[in-house]
Amino acid sequence: MRILIIADDNTGATDAAGMLTSTGAKALLLLDPALLDRHTVSTEFDVVVVSTRIRSVSPVEAYRLTRDTIERAVPLGFDIIQLKYCSTFDSTPEGNIGQSLDAAQEVLEFPVTIVCPALPVNGRTTYMGYHFVHRQLLSESPLAQHPLNPMTDASLVRWLSSQTKRKIGLIDLMTIHRGIHAIREARRHLEAGGFVYHVTDAVEQEDIDQTVQAYADVSFLSGGSGVSQALGNLYFSDRTALDYSRRIAGLKKQIVVIIGSRSPATHRQEKAADAAGFTHIKVHPLAILAGEADEKETAKRIADAYSDGASVMLSIEREGDAEVGHVKQEAARRGLSSVDAGTVLGTFLGKVSALLVEKNVIDRLLVAGGETSGSVCFECGFQALEVGLPLDPGVPYCFPIGREKPLLILKSGNFGADDLFIKAAGI
Repeated sequence: MRILIIADDNTGATDAAGMLTSTGAKALLLLDPALLDRHTVSTEFDVVVVSTRIRSVSPVEAYRLTRDTIERAVPLGFDIIQLKYCSTFDSTPEGNIGQSLDAAQEVLEFPVTIVCPALPVNGRTTYMGYHFVHRQLLSESPLAQHPLNPMTDASLVRWLSSQTKRKIGLIDLMTIHRGIHAIREARRHLEAGGFVYHVTDAVEQEDIDQTVQAYADVSFLSGGSGVSQALGNLYFSDRTALDYSRRIAGLKKQIVVIIGSRSPATHRQEKAADAAGFTHIKVHPLAILAGEADEKETAKRIADAYSDGASVMLSIEREGDAEVGHVKQEAARRGLSSVDAGTVLGTFLGKVSALLVEKNVIDRLLVAGGETSGSVCFECGFQALEVGLPLDPGVPYCFPIGREKPLLILKSGNFGADDLFIKAAGI
């Protein structure tokens, strides 16, 4: 069984891959879809995860990226393809998840598939088609104010209906709790009615496991990393997790953390690391936008602190005139959109990281935030990663192919326990 996962960003890719490595599968992560060809994908890996920019581009571009990636993959003979998107269904009313699903359906011509973003282990659940973050409706959670993909409607059926012309049905929790036979019967009923995309409820991982089993004959599935976990539970249940302890043993127990995320979870992790004595370097966003912040000087400050034995965090200043409103005003004055401004900030963080990696200064690197992770990996020239084991659900460590270090952790802003940065420094 060989599985391909097409992920909407870098942290989503590592999230999905880590769910499978925890079940014993061996996973390769490609950071560029162009690397997906018969010459670069080794059969020693059970799972190949391809990171794309689907989450943060226009709906038209998301369609093109998905279609191109799947067309590259078809000749390689994967048994199952999963489209992996964020467990909070990050998208706007215009897209991009619907366009990505449509692209896959047009290439693969599958009659039905699931739409299952739930990830119960991290508090993302779906009930009667409404999506929750812990005990809050998605539309009442902090994701309603996401700077790129604000989620203002928790109804997955309604939200997805605005992105695609294909019919969308629902398989509710009561049906799922009646077991695989009931799910298959509901699936047949929806298929007979012309419903192509089936939103499936889930409040426990077992709900997703049963759903995936009921759709096991479908070669294309879509959802969050709960679906990836279910694939691992179904196809690799006879394995034990791989042991990477020898590979980690030679690394210094220090870490550099690059913070681009503004999520509450990352903020708590930042505060915990501050309390634990991490050296914390902050750069003002207006200085970056004005070109006044110096990547080399910042990298030297990090390298000096690291050589003195400290773990180091680099973050964007968030207080006073560095708050989001001020940054947006300054960006607009310079003719930059919010997305453009985010790109400038991410590129700065990426170039600082690249200077540290190029000089072989650091043994461990953690990046918080999906867009920031993309910038860091691009600037550092990382192309492919072997994925290790999760430190927390959805947060595995990785090893860049062709390099002994750094051990690399790409973290979605909302994922990880409060002590994640501390734990990552000491494994």
